[in-house]
Amino acid sequence: MSKLLGNAIYDKNVRITEFLFATSFWGIIVFLVEFFSYKYKKIRKIAEGIPSILINKGMID
Repeated sequence: MSKLLGNAIYDKNVRITEFLFATSFWGIIVFLVEFFSYKYKKIRKIAEGIPSILINKGMID
């Protein structure tokens, strides 16, 4: 996200409407992924992955 915003700010060919559209679009995508990952466990597994057990009963795996 920071690269997208940085490129848009310093590029003279990018208009403010394009910058606002890109920022809004990115924000909406992030919001929807977070919203649906909290609502549905299957989407959460895809978006966040499955945690790995690194230490099991005091032993490092």
